[in-house]
Amino acid sequence: MKLFQRFILWQVCSLLLFILGISSVSVAQNTPQVIDIYTGFNNSSNPSELTAIGDKLIFNATTSGAGKEPHLSDGTVTGTSLVQDVFPGTNSSDSRDFTEFKIGGTTYVYYFANDGTQSGALYRTNMATGTTELVVNVNPPGSISSSPGAGSGKFLVNVNGTLFFAGQDPKGRQECLKVMVLPQEPYWLKTSTLLLWVFSPCLQTPKT
Repeated sequence: MKLFQRFILWQVCSLLLFILGISSVSVAQNTPQVIDIYTGFNNSSNPSELTAIGDKLIFNATTSGAGKEPHLSDGTVTGTSLVQDVFPGTNSSDSRDFTEFKIGGTTYVYYFANDGTQSGALYRTNMATGTTELVVNVNPPGSISSSPGAGSGKFLVNVNGTLFFAGQDPKGRQECLKVMVLPQEPYWLKTSTLLLWVFSPCLQTPKT
């Protein structure tokens, strides 16, 4: 009888060890990888605006020597880097509304950012090269609005290859705006229910 009890006890212990072993492996496999962008025990990168663009992730994060700026990641530590310090120094560009847009075979991400002179201006980054450039500010410095330079862009969306967003026009009015990607002159489009300021991101340099 004692031999049988020992056998049962051994079987139970073996089963428990097996279960614990599986659990430890499962925990190890599901432990998230930490991408420490702002290194240091007391430092936090405070990532935000996480957006998938193709097979990569673009997001805002704070780093040493820079404010909150756009970063690009392939999911690995070595594959995570600052896109561009849009607002140089420890200031934050607070980039937002990352939106994928394809021109031919090239994938871009469009977003709003503050570079210190132009707030809420529309920027874009080439996902293949990392090249970042100002597209346009719908309320440029020198406008007659009460806050020149403040484009105040937000709610950027891609509707079948056309970008729409809310922004402040040169007169300081918050309006619904539409981005024409192909080069053309700015013009006003009036409808019965909505006034759209339709413009091209090619106002300064060609963006095709």
